[in-house]
Amino acid sequence: MMTNKTAKELLAKYNSGTISDEELAVLESWYNQQAKENTDLVLSDEEIEEELIKISKNLQFLKNDTSHVHIGRSKRLWYIAASILIVFTFGISYLFINPKSDSSNLELTGSMPENKKNDVIIPGDKRAILTLDDNTQIVLDDVEAGDIKATSNVKISKTSAGQLIYDVSSAQADENIPSGYNTISTPAGGEYQVKLSDGTFVFLNAKSSIKFPTIFRGDDRRVEISGEVYFDVSHNPQKPFIVQAGDQTIKVLGTEFNINSYSKIKGIKTTLIEGSVLVRSNLKNISKVLKPGQESILDQNHSKFSVSNVDLESAVAWKNGYFIFQDEELEDIMNQISRWYDVDIEYRNINKSTQFGGAISKYRKLEDVLSLLELTDKVKFKIQGRRIIIMN
Repeated sequence: MMTNKTAKELLAKYNSGTISDEELAVLESWYNQQAKENTDLVLSDEEIEEELIKISKNLQFLKNDTSHVHIGRSKRLWYIAASILIVFTFGISYLFINPKSDSSNLELTGSMPENKKNDVIIPGDKRAILTLDDNTQIVLDDVEAGDIKATSNVKISKTSAGQLIYDVSSAQADENIPSGYNTISTPAGGEYQVKLSDGTFVFLNAKSSIKFPTIFRGDDRRVEISGEVYFDVSHNPQKPFIVQAGDQTIKVLGTEFNINSYSKIKGIKTTLIEGSVLVRSNLKNISKVLKPGQESILDQNHSKFSVSNVDLESAVAWKNGYFIFQDEELEDIMNQISRWYDVDIEYRNINKSTQFGGAISKYRKLEDVLSLLELTDKVKFKIQGRRIIIMN
């Protein structure tokens, strides 16, 4: 566990600009763990608070640094420092700031959303169902760490961190042994990670799924997904990696990218982090090659691709444990909240296209997230059971 002394040392390095990526990762990992396990984290060490207040003075400058297409270190510093600042001094992880508001320093004085049953709605966790090739279903959150299944061609195991691993040794990779298909599906309020047999890492957001072969045979590595999935593909120029997402196909050799296929109305989003990908419509002869930092949207009619530069930190925030909104519409924000907290949304005389900006750890209680949104004075929330009612 990180002590106050260690925290002060790391914060001093941050202020002097000498903090290393490894030390920053330690600070970030510790914060995320605290956000998951503590609901009222308030540290009384005045020296730490003084250091964090110093950091807060520089947050806006770091946030506005957009000189690099890739996820910049300064931006990462801003998000981590801001989250730690709020955790230490207020006991809440991130402060929502409306970028269009006249005030850039909102006070944490808003009342909690009304909860008729006074129930605490907790955030999602590592939950998923594994469906084997014989249609056997395994609830992964109920399974202890260790081997789940071993066959003549693959061993499936679960780590203590909740990651599923497919392991194929050279002796097991016999071309004469057939490869079955497995599916991993996450419910609302669930997320999961899996390492495929080729070494590719896959991160599934809530209400998502991936269907894949236990061993990749033939000339390519082909998987099928729904919902939102992040890929870190193992490089293999002789065997391209192909993702089927609805009526869209993404072809890569080895790279990192995110696919969001939740909305049929707004289209399928493909965001490239590193490398290059070819995105193609299966219904019409339309294709695009993306560069790092670009996002393509294939509209619902497959009539056109739009490609634009995007903020990568926001695009993959869900994978890194955050909600990060940059002028996003209320409806899109609430859809994310609905999937992660497994709640229903009801709108009452509210403009669903109203835009918000800000960030918060997605491991906070639902009430924390809604309370901070209310500080913009644009929305009010009432919680009734597992239903969120949104009003002016």
